[in-house]
Amino acid sequence: MNRMNTDKVEQYQLHMSWIDKCMEKRHKLSDWERKFVIDIRLQLRQKGSLSDKQAEVLERIYADKTS
Repeated sequence: MNRMNTDKVEQYQLHMSWIDKCMEKRHKLSDWERKFVIDIRLQLRQKGSLSDKQAEVLERIYADKTS
């Protein structure tokens, strides 16, 4: 596997782990955050990646709500 594919796999795994952790703490999420996390989980499974902006928002939600 080349480096670019390895990076994509690692990014996919990282984002899925953040999504899973956010869903474990979904009681702490706003309605909008919950819907966003559910929507990007589906997108990530279907397309294999998130946009930079989606990844930034996910990281912010993860940092704010799972600590």
